Amino acid sequence: MTERANEVTRPSQRTRLESSLQGWPEPLALGDATTKRTAPGETASVASRDDVSQEAVHDLLTDAQLAARWQLSRGTLANQRSQGRGPAYLKLAGRVRYRRSDIEAYEQDGFVSREPAGITSVGDASDLRETVERII
Repeated sequence: MTERANEVTRPSQRTRLESSLQGWPEPLALGDATTKRTAPGETASVASRDDVSQEAVHDLLTDAQLAARWQLSRGTLANQRSQGRGPAYLKLAGRVRYRRSDIEAYEQDGFVSREPAGITSVGDASDLRETVERII
């Protein structure tokens, strides 16, 4: 064995290390990895699903959910994003999310009416006769 492996921590080093860790929680046991901890004076930075309302969770769709809704591939949505097309999206922690309100607005903008543009209602039948007579 090397001398370093046999070397024992000196008391002065140990107390310095212990004092620097004072106030921090004890390390978790092997089976306790799911327990949340924060440093002294800090608050948790990640919200659990219990902390978030179900309405807020359902308001954001993943690209996979939108692809299924529109029967497209996720790659098509990625291409639209890179080309500046498609609905507005959020990029949160490297993940793409679409707000339901933005998707619905985008769908409404793409809605095509069955009534051709430029055609108006005829109105009175006598006006129609006069117009046809002038044309003939």
